[in-house]
Amino acid sequence: MEPCDNRELALLNAFGALEPARRDDLLKRVYERKSGPDMADWNGLRGLLGGHVSIGVHGFSHLPLTMIDNPERDILQARELVRSNLGPASVISMSFPHGRYDAKVLAATRALSFELIFTSDAVLKHLSWGVVAL
Repeated sequence: MEPCDNRELALLNAFGALEPARRDDLLKRVYERKSGPDMADWNGLRGLLGGHVSIGVHGFSHLPLTMIDNPERDILQARELVRSNLGPASVISMSFPHGRYDAKVLAATRALSFELIFTSDAVLKHLSWGVVAL
């Protein structure tokens, strides 16, 4: 790991160690802030949906879900936020923040009936013509 990666993980660990009410307060302040010019806003995301693009969620707190006491609540908050702004059928997929998941996180994700669940696992796939892709 590069030194920067270690600092980022340390920051995530410190954030994850905060009391849930304190984390929620900090996240509320970020959520209430207007999107910057380099971020998609709800109108921009609506435009993507019109172009046959699916919108997925990545967790509400963006902490590794393995660090959260109630990962199902975190995933549900993210999904409901997006659905409340883009419509009830807008979210069909989930990708694990930081690529981290375990049996508890998988169970929570499956319980919420996502059609697609993405990991960061490096998996080799043998294609029909013999080529291996990552």
